[in-house]
Amino acid sequence: MSVPHFPSELVNITIGDFLYTYGFEELSLLRGIDRTWKAAIDAAIANLPIEAFVPLTNATRAILKSVRVPHLANRACEDGRVLTGERDTLPKYIKLWAGWLISTDVVSSGEEYATALMLSKQLNIACKSAWEMASYRKSSKTFQRVLPYFTDNGAGVKLAVIAAVGNLDALISTVNWYGSDRLWDVLYTFGSALAAAAGGGHRNVVEYLLGYFVTNYRTHPLEQYEAAFRGAIAATLRHGNGDMSVRLLHVYHRYFPAVPKLLLNSWIAMAAKHPDDRVSVTLLHLRTEPGLRERFANFKLICKTNSKPVVDGFLRQRSMNLNQGYLEKKVAFRCLLSVAVGVGHPYPVKALLHHGAHADGVPTCRPCDLPLWLAVQRNSLEIVAALCSYGADIESIGQLWNDSDDQFKEERGAIVMHLNLVQQQRVAQWDAAMGDPQQS
Repeated sequence: MSVPHFPSELVNITIGDFLYTYGFEELSLLRGIDRTWKAAIDAAIANLPIEAFVPLTNATRAILKSVRVPHLANRACEDGRVLTGERDTLPKYIKLWAGWLISTDVVSSGEEYATALMLSKQLNIACKSAWEMASYRKSSKTFQRVLPYFTDNGAGVKLAVIAAVGNLDALISTVNWYGSDRLWDVLYTFGSALAAAAGGGHRNVVEYLLGYFVTNYRTHPLEQYEAAFRGAIAATLRHGNGDMSVRLLHVYHRYFPAVPKLLLNSWIAMAAKHPDDRVSVTLLHLRTEPGLRERFANFKLICKTNSKPVVDGFLRQRSMNLNQGYLEKKVAFRCLLSVAVGVGHPYPVKALLHHGAHADGVPTCRPCDLPLWLAVQRNSLEIVAALCSYGADIESIGQLWNDSDDQFKEERGAIVMHLNLVQQQRVAQWDAAMGDPQQS
């Protein structure tokens, strides 16, 4: 039997009387009656000061955790004179950033609670110690250990805060001011800007960040990219945002290495709480490290056979992304092209280039693992020529070449002549395309 609909005024009065008479622990037991009553009961409990939950028993701990986000938002919107208690660090922190957003016109005055709620939600998602900071005394070791992270008000935090409330224009303006590198900082408090936008469900901000990544991940590689994506995926899975989870997982699958097995298991567990067939199928299609290590080893053996049918058959399977970095013996990220060049047979290298492998490998390659440098080391003019014909960056190995001894350079005289010729041809092609300055 469904519960009859009651006016909200009557519900709130009834809940208020019950809370005053029996306390919030008894009131919380009634949250399963009806969605309307649950929402109203949660709102009433969230308005209580932290002292109402202290000391933290198993029952009060569970209740406070369930209403932590609106509780922090309510506390942050209280008068400043009230926020002077022992456990007011997080509400004051949220209040500080909400005030900054309003003072900079990122959000309008009068939207304090909505802003505080968004920031509280993101803090709850990203900060590993949000619970301790909200409930522990300032004298505790945990509190003192993580407190310095809450004093950082640098560019990375500002970008994450703006992304959390979803103001794209303000985010772009701030990126132009501070630089795009800070856009991918992963903060202890709010996570990355991508994770903050994904956690808040701001599709336009997420798409802007994805567009930036796809355009710049190779020309401007950053270590923070992967951590930012992982935080964003976790945020959407926790909130059951299926559309955004699928979007982020597709990009992650295309551009990043295999997912560690434990991380994938945690994602699957999160997804199970908000069932969505699209998300589950996408997660099950992600590459995992054990399987890829085996495929990686197989490819190395295939290159050693130098058999055209075998190499072509492997590439037709499309079981590995040609422009993906993979862990080899847990030492460094390498790509299939680097492996083929390292083996030394020209045909596998040419086949990879023909099928779309980037001549410079992947952004995660160390300079010493660049395909062109590996070819120079092997003194293979044929492989060097093949890489250059597909646009390999000659300048990327300049420092390694300069650091080499004279004998190494002398033994590779033919390669040097070829690289110089290619460089001259590229300069001439560029001048022709842009207009020869000597002719103007």
